[in-house]
Amino acid sequence: MLKPSRTIFALLALAGAAALATLATGQESAAPQESPSAMRAPAAEPQGASTRSAEQVETEKATPQQQELAREMVSAMYAKDPAAIKQLIAPSTLKCIGKNEDYLDDRIRRQFALPISKNYHLTVTRLPPNVMNATQYATYPMPPTHLMGMEFATEDGGTATVNEMIGQEVVAQPSPTTSALTRLVVWFIIPLGALVMLALGVGYRSIWCLGCGLVVGAVGLLLLIGNPIGQGEGKWYEVQPCPTALGMQRFARLQQMRAQGRARAKEALARVQEPLKSQLLALIGKRDNADAWKLCMSSLHVDFTTAHRIVAMLAGDEPD
Repeated sequence: MLKPSRTIFALLALAGAAALATLATGQESAAPQESPSAMRAPAAEPQGASTRSAEQVETEKATPQQQELAREMVSAMYAKDPAAIKQLIAPSTLKCIGKNEDYLDDRIRRQFALPISKNYHLTVTRLPPNVMNATQYATYPMPPTHLMGMEFATEDGGTATVNEMIGQEVVAQPSPTTSALTRLVVWFIIPLGALVMLALGVGYRSIWCLGCGLVVGAVGLLLLIGNPIGQGEGKWYEVQPCPTALGMQRFARLQQMRAQGRARAKEALARVQEPLKSQLLALIGKRDNADAWKLCMSSLHVDFTTAHRIVAMLAGDEPD
């Protein structure tokens, strides 16, 4: 019986070593550790979310990625930077919204109207499955899985919480750790080594070669399934809805109603005299919009929406 040449055995050894080395590399890429600090549940549900019992949500420790998302979101809201906020929205959602940017811009403007502080306490709460389902007005390309709450102290000694739904989306892109050598090993050397071993096992009737070929092939398959080439890690994003055609029609009607509301707010703003105006500007300067709204409502006898718009106009912002 003919014996395999040294070259063939060298190729087999190379394939086996490459498979083991690649597997070890994949095992070292562990998921990021969670923050050691415990988090409390948010103070309120997000607007539009169904009311759930306390037993149906689970408070978790915020991961470093979730903490970074919170920092970037608070920074963008504090600076009122629409471009920065859009960077925090899932690519699938931005693609779905497409040309309906006025819809997204309106939601971002209303997000900027919320009071915020850079000194906040972060909470992350797991949401029940399917907490936000698609409707005739909007879909969710990236469904929410968690509620991120940023609680901070207000000037009156109380607290306020800004809640934002977040989710995780995997973006297909070449991973920095996926080198050309790794792709060569997974796609070429391991399959070739497995085929050579299987061929030798059949040709020489060697159970050892057949077994090695099956093992190397199984390792290569596990590598392809467990860590696909070009598959990036999941990244956390802010959840936003994508409007349907009916949703855009309703949005157009809402815009008309808001235009009428802005006209009423401008009429009420003309009645703002001293010392009320100075008091409101002082609260706005301290970013204490909540107390400014209350002062507007009690002094001008207007509803909350009108007070909200008056404060926005005094701050130099475009009211919703």
